[in-house]
Amino acid sequence: MKDRRVFDTPKQTVKRYQVEGVTSQLAPWRFNLKCRSIPVGKLLRIEVLAPAKVHWTTDAWRNTHDLSTADSGLGVYFVDLPTDGLSSGSSIMFTFLWVQGQRWEGTDFEVAIEHIS
Repeated sequence: MKDRRVFDTPKQTVKRYQVEGVTSQLAPWRFNLKCRSIPVGKLLRIEVLAPAKVHWTTDAWRNTHDLSTADSGLGVYFVDLPTDGLSSGSSIMFTFLWVQGQRWEGTDFEVAIEHIS
């Protein structure tokens, strides 16, 4: 308290995050953390607890894409949906085809792309 700073803050961590301002390029989406929007330029990382194929679109289902999740080795499966070229005001819609059981989620999810200052 007397020094007015945290005594066990690693210098490398302070430099990276406070001085250099390094941030993650990923914006995570999970069933227990359903983000409704992400900043322009962030990659949307979908994380689920079972193998899945992510069926997604950026134009209200006129054109669709499918990506399979990868096993992280930690009981989490993930896929990164590209957002390059998407501007503020656009969105990504997606749903899941669960590999085990070959069943659809039955719900569409949507994440807006926003300019956050």
